[in-house]
Amino acid sequence: MIFYSPITSVVEYQKDRDTMFGFGGSINLFDVGKPTVGKLNEIDYKTKEVKVEIDVLSDKPNQTHYRALLVHPTQMFK
Repeated sequence: MIFYSPITSVVEYQKDRDTMFGFGGSINLFDVGKPTVGKLNEIDYKTKEVKVEIDVLSDKPNQTHYRALLVHPTQMFK
């Protein structure tokens, strides 16, 4: 899980899971011609273990991803 993302779109603590959710939206941003990668991570708050890591690929080189949000459908329609 080592990467450099000069623009990190969001980092948010998830109380119900005791994890940190993060999205780095600009991996490879300064590597000319390479597609920019966004990376979603869920990390255990205590152990720092990566529980989920998803690459979000883009077909546009040197363009940033905007943001990522967690949506909890059961909480949206209360």
